[in-house]
Amino acid sequence: MKSNMLRKLFVGLGFGLMAQFALAQDALSTVAGVAAEVEHFPSDHQKQLLSAIIGNGGNSEAVRTIAQAVHDMEHSVSDDHRAALEALAADESLDEDYRKLAGIVAEMNHMPSDDQKEVLAEIAHHDGIN
Repeated sequence: MKSNMLRKLFVGLGFGLMAQFALAQDALSTVAGVAAEVEHFPSDHQKQLLSAIIGNGGNSEAVRTIAQAVHDMEHSVSDDHRAALEALAADESLDEDYRKLAGIVAEMNHMPSDDQKEVLAEIAHHDGIN
């Protein structure tokens, strides 16, 4: 009886962890998708998407920092945002997609380059399997 309950608990915890990972990947994918489409500054709809990510305490500090930088972007990110993004891009403890996204957003000027758009599309459609 106890082993059956423990098994159910572990299965439930496993699903919970997978759901958290999926939500984190969804947030990262959304930010990458918005960044790929930005032209000079995000649209009102894009800002709403980013605000939801920023306001969700369940998202990592890294993805919220990147989302805030894109949200506040006017032709390029501010110097303060750029410094935070460059720190994220250099942080070896972060997943490669987070580092790539932070680096691209830090470098963007008006809109992403064609090469940056390709990387952003890869991040936006990443299935979370490394």
